[in-house]
Amino acid sequence: MTAALELAIAGFRFAVEAPGELRLIEDDPTYVRFLAPGPAPDVEIAVSLTLETAPDVSGLPVLFDTEETWTAYDDGGDIVLRLRAGESDPYLWQARLAAALDRVTIHCGPRLVQQRDDLVEVDNPLHYPLDQLLMMFVLPLHQGLLIHAAGLSRGDRGVFLAGVSGAGKTTFMRQCEGCVDLDGLSDDRVITRHNGPTTRVFGTPWAGEGRVAANRGADLAAIAFLHQASRNELRRLDPGEALRQLLATVSILWFDRERMELAMAACKELVENLPCYELHFRPEPGAANLLDELI
Repeated sequence: MTAALELAIAGFRFAVEAPGELRLIEDDPTYVRFLAPGPAPDVEIAVSLTLETAPDVSGLPVLFDTEETWTAYDDGGDIVLRLRAGESDPYLWQARLAAALDRVTIHCGPRLVQQRDDLVEVDNPLHYPLDQLLMMFVLPLHQGLLIHAAGLSRGDRGVFLAGVSGAGKTTFMRQCEGCVDLDGLSDDRVITRHNGPTTRVFGTPWAGEGRVAANRGADLAAIAFLHQASRNELRRLDPGEALRQLLATVSILWFDRERMELAMAACKELVENLPCYELHFRPEPGAANLLDELI
């Protein structure tokens, strides 16, 4: 096996290995930014690719089934994830995350593979949704959360602006484009991780319509929940109000008791230790001025 690709997200590094005859293809611009070398990771996860037929999962206990896209199975503590491809191909990929969370084996389905002369090209399977699913399983055990939010930083201080689809994350980020002292981390998904005395907020490759995806992080200074309105204003929230809105935007594996409890504890810690606000805004450049109070 040879090193084929390294994907770095929020202090995690997935080191992808592939047989020498395979050429791994990744040409999504938002992902390419996360392939560049960065700071030493906190967590290393080895990923092996194979074109061998995936093991049968029909007898394994089902942890969760979307009934449309992916299914999670329990295999003696290992997590097996399977993404449907269609009636002709049984799976696009099937991945096994070891119980120790240190290794992933990915069986690539036929639709990911193209034969070119003596070379086999494989579309990177460690791409959405697989990388995001793996992070959802790994993050809670490392004091982390995946949040449906935009993220911005000023220097090394950051904020995330949480909201469900339609709340205005991409719209608000566009109002910030002319602000020379503000840098976008993401316009759709951020990761937070508590490490020592601080909590960090990180950009991710899972961008929204604005394609904002920065491979870096900042110390989290405040949390805001976006609401489109007729005027621009901030309203301070107590922890209970903030927790209710946060839970609507955090990706939590509710079917996994251990990870669910860890994620809930991380959510409570966030809202109890950081200032939280509702950010009401009009779609106009002046809305970005509200960030001055936050960061």
